[in-house]
Amino acid sequence: MKMFGGFGSAFFEAYHRIVPKTEPVEEYEDRVRLYELYHHLNHHAIFGAGYRSGAVSIMQKLLKKYGD
Repeated sequence: MKMFGGFGSAFFEAYHRIVPKTEPVEEYEDRVRLYELYHHLNHHAIFGAGYRSGAVSIMQKLLKKYGD
């Protein structure tokens, strides 16, 4: 939802008035990152190394928060 620029904050505010963020709400953005990671990895597999750094960045952020 945020890859390639995504949508503006007004869109997400309107969207979440209709479709509320799921529980746990405090981890919502992390779930968005995880979903985006799938697309970075898919693009890396199809189009090559240009998407590697984006995938690595997302993984590092998630591992920093959840990794042990």
